[in-house]
Amino acid sequence: MIRFIFTNAFNLRKAVAALSGLAQTATVFYSADAMSLLATHPDGHVIAALRILPTESVSFKCSEGAVTGIDVVKLYRYLNNSQYLNLAVLYGDEKKNAKYNLAMRYHGMQAFRIMELELIQPDNEHINFENQERKYDVKVGILSTEFRNMIVRLAAIGDIADVTITATQVKIGAGNVHFVLHKLQDCIIEGDIGVEPVHFHPRVDDLISISEGVVLAERVWIYHSNSSPPMLHCPFPPVGDLMYYFV
Repeated sequence: MIRFIFTNAFNLRKAVAALSGLAQTATVFYSADAMSLLATHPDGHVIAALRILPTESVSFKCSEGAVTGIDVVKLYRYLNNSQYLNLAVLYGDEKKNAKYNLAMRYHGMQAFRIMELELIQPDNEHINFENQERKYDVKVGILSTEFRNMIVRLAAIGDIADVTITATQVKIGAGNVHFVLHKLQDCIIEGDIGVEPVHFHPRVDDLISISEGVVLAERVWIYHSNSSPPMLHCPFPPVGDLMYYFV
């Protein structure tokens, strides 16, 4: 059984838009302190995870450990029905019914509009991924506007980007075009990098596909380690966190 209440639901709509632009369906994980939606890009190289946390705008009650699948494109279409969306309530019992209900109220209105959201089979790969433990050694913070501008520039240059991190700078490029960001002046670099530079090679098309999520954050964070897939973290305080894992 779940009941999620989202005030200022237009922020939820923005976060769901980033997922719906990446995949048709998502697997939803429920716990006592978060609701997480995982979606995979069709090429299989990127897994997006939207983690919704309890805040002044979000409250919820749910069955601990429940897992369901939903059509995230349909969810976004419902949320995007009106720019005046104010309150959204997602509720239902996955053990009794094969659907949830989404109740939406708009500014200036008292009545709710109720839509049905069918539940689908969870993705086993998402379940395995959610249960994995991931640790990171290096963390790099870049202003999201600057990161997105670099992605747009690189889109016309090459297919594979090269991200090189040292103790003093970050270099992001493709082909013969490279952008150099210096620690403290242009970016934040934290963690144990060691003597040898850290390298990360995402596909440029994948970076373009996540740009809608990048703009939600004031600053994006690149996480890297030798034992876990590189991750791009986009904090979105009104809702929670949006993470992109390059697998």
